[in-house]
Amino acid sequence: MAHITGTFAHPQAGTLVVTFSGTFFQNVARDAGFPSTAEGVGNLLLRAYVGPAGAARRYCEPIDRYAPVSVMEVDYPGGNASWPVGTEEVARNSPTGSAYWVYGLRNLRLVLVLRKR
Repeated sequence: MAHITGTFAHPQAGTLVVTFSGTFFQNVARDAGFPSTAEGVGNLLLRAYVGPAGAARRYCEPIDRYAPVSVMEVDYPGGNASWPVGTEEVARNSPTGSAYWVYGLRNLRLVLVLRKR
């Protein structure tokens, strides 16, 4: 899994609608053929951010295995203000009993739509 990073800039002001989504996967099969001793389920929380670092940065609600989509709206000032956008990990819960458990979020998608005023 790779995190998404980039920038957003536009000459016009408006409401920036940010949609963050991903597909959770979990796999107990291991290439080495060892028997699975893991118990429980894994989970991974990721969130998207938009805006300049500091107090002005906004974060969406995290996505995980139970809530794979998050949407937020942010007022964008226009004037080609360059805002960083991206994703980051908030927390993880690994299943117990095995170091070979594979889980995560794939097909991460960060969509930004500017609704002009």
